[in-house]
Amino acid sequence: MKNKLSVVLICDHIQRELASLKMLREQMLSENLSVSIIGSLAEVKRMYYQLYRLKPDIVFISQIQEKITRDMARYVKDCGAIVCVLPAELSYSRANLFWLYNQRLTYNELVDYYFLPGEQFLNDILEFTDIDRRKMVVVGSPKMDLLISKYKKSFLSREEFCTKYKIPLGKKNIFIYTTFAASTIDYIKKEAAFKGNVKATLRIYRCISETKKIFLKDINRICIDNPECNIIIKPHPLEDTSEYLKIKHSNYYVVQNELFNNTVSSIDLAIHWNSTVATECWIQRKKTIQYAPISKYSDLLSEFNQCNPVFENYKELDCGIKKYLGCNIDAKYLRSQKDYLKLWYYRLDGKAMNRILNILVKNIKPNKSKHYFKNYPFSFKVYSYVESLLGLSIARWLVKLVKRDFQRQYALENYILEEAK
Repeated sequence: MKNKLSVVLICDHIQRELASLKMLREQMLSENLSVSIIGSLAEVKRMYYQLYRLKPDIVFISQIQEKITRDMARYVKDCGAIVCVLPAELSYSRANLFWLYNQRLTYNELVDYYFLPGEQFLNDILEFTDIDRRKMVVVGSPKMDLLISKYKKSFLSREEFCTKYKIPLGKKNIFIYTTFAASTIDYIKKEAAFKGNVKATLRIYRCISETKKIFLKDINRICIDNPECNIIIKPHPLEDTSEYLKIKHSNYYVVQNELFNNTVSSIDLAIHWNSTVATECWIQRKKTIQYAPISKYSDLLSEFNQCNPVFENYKELDCGIKKYLGCNIDAKYLRSQKDYLKLWYYRLDGKAMNRILNILVKNIKPNKSKHYFKNYPFSFKVYSYVESLLGLSIARWLVKLVKRDFQRQYALENYILEEAK
């Protein structure tokens, strides 16, 4: 054990990240690495405690934009260990680059290896950050590797998915993938990632809020106008789903805690707004259309909007649904999809994990001079003892009483500790 290269994979959101991290872990274990998965960042003191206890040679984290992850990366580096960034968000609108790579911040000192899904990421990071080119490696994405054929056998089939959610098998399925995660003004003003760009960031969140309101109204119309179809809402993992759950129609279903990979075999048509899910659909040759009902925010749309039909009002959307349920997506969109996937996702050959592992094994050896120090208060030890007596749920309920802004539900849903084998 002591001679193994030790790795910690930080998982902030189980639904979004865990499947690909588990797959990466299995690959690492096959090469005799010692690998743990811990989460989530909603309990940052717990993360520091686990890092101190596990003392890994390498720590994987999904981003170094936000203060919480920047501080953690700095801590790992100060302890003499290696920081690897493996993005969980795999595509974005380039209109949002200012918050993804804030030029008022520095990044180079926080990272040793930046594993990128494609050439577009590389070009943007080179242009907008101070990260040394030698630290960046285009490898593809383990998350996208899950969509390659050899892993598909682990997905739910159409019959399994529909049975699980009591959805009629004989109807066509229209999926609506929403991406309307909200934020607070206070958080935006304080968060380092938005430094110098608060006004532009607030505009993005206004766009998200206003677009969600229209989607909520028009979801009802889609259900009424397509009684012969199942209308299935798959919200973003970070999104508040309470408004979707209030909608009531006999052909309406919400699958809020399901992996995208388990929905893909059941898609007949996918509707989205600015969602990476569209690109995942294209890999599986699933039809997508985009609904962007507020023209004043058209500059915020991702570059992949040219890869599928885009509709700007409900009348257009309704016609698009009727059309594309019955026919294939136009060839011009399919060509654009192919070009986009090539630029953003490298080879899509299922070997991103192998490329990552080869780099780690070749370049990094167990570090006996690591010097992890405690970066959590004594009160956390007391809390851990209380948790061992009362359990995860009650312990977090007590924290919520003391710290009103504690994300109790998020912490419970995304708690993970899978220790090294």
